[in-house]
Amino acid sequence: MRNVLRAAFFEVTTMRRQKRAAIIQDLSGFGRCSMTVALPLISAAGIQCCPVPTALLSNHTGYPSFYFSDFTEQMPAYIDEWRKMNLEFDGIYAGFWDPKSRLGLWKRLSGILSGRERG
Repeated sequence: MRNVLRAAFFEVTTMRRQKRAAIIQDLSGFGRCSMTVALPLISAAGIQCCPVPTALLSNHTGYPSFYFSDFTEQMPAYIDEWRKMNLEFDGIYAGFWDPKSRLGLWKRLSGILSGRERG
């Protein structure tokens, strides 16, 4: 019995984890765009998607009217929780978000998500 448990432990501890990507993008409730499209496509490639919402929209901006709520201010606290867990990411996918206008926040987030900055 001990050998069976030892073999099972070895198998579990030597397994490679699934590739993981942070998906930094807005979430539109209607319109076949943004995070609602990215998540299933990237998941179909065998990559674990970890959403980081940048904004919440009722529908995409191609419509004459839409609700928009910016999530940028909450993003550091959101990401800090992942840092506390020492999560590691293999990639970052950034959609509807202008990192040039928020360069400091982008550097912080990319450092945490890439594993260069640990808590």
